[in-house]
Amino acid sequence: MTETMERIMQRIIIPMMMLLSSLPGLSADASAAEPSGKKADSQKQVAAPAHAAIHVECRGRLRHGLVAIGGETTGTTITMDRLVWELNLQSDALRKLASEHHKEVVLVTGSLRRVRGTAVAARWIVDVEKLSLADHETKTDFAKMSMSGVLRHQADGKNDHLVIEADEISFPLDFSSDPSMQNAARSLIREKVTLKGLIERQPGLELPPKVQVKVTRLDKAM
Repeated sequence: MTETMERIMQRIIIPMMMLLSSLPGLSADASAAEPSGKKADSQKQVAAPAHAAIHVECRGRLRHGLVAIGGETTGTTITMDRLVWELNLQSDALRKLASEHHKEVVLVTGSLRRVRGTAVAARWIVDVEKLSLADHETKTDFAKMSMSGVLRHQADGKNDHLVIEADEISFPLDFSSDPSMQNAARSLIREKVTLKGLIERQPGLELPPKVQVKVTRLDKAM
């Protein structure tokens, strides 16, 4: 190799190769890239938050092994009266149980959160703590919830109601089961409260359905 070529290698070619190797996606380490067709490409898992404000217990039909446009799915859902939530199964044991009971009615407990999506504007995901087959004595699907948040008054020109807000999520509240509870709740507007209730579809045929919480208990947070 001539002296001129050696200078070109030292001054131009070698520095350029070092620069290219440092760019994302051009690493020589093969383990840094996921092969096409992996689960990570077809099912985008969303990390669970460090804390949860909404705890749920629900009964509905399980579906497992699902795919979605853009990979925006955990691959598992539960359906309750046209409400469809994704399930984030955080262990091999839970995933095995889900695969064995695809399309069966199950009970799920965990924490509920909302994630902004691309193909789907809002993804509702339950970070599952427990999954089991439902008994045959209970015939009705349900979504029980307990939640801590701030109670607020909301008026949109058509409706005048109370809502609970936490982690940028708000639910309209239905006090029809105990109107006296609504009167007590008005004294707690802008206060932090804890409540229990049932998450239900609001009347109408809108898809995806809007939901509300039928309140069964409301307390000022300690």
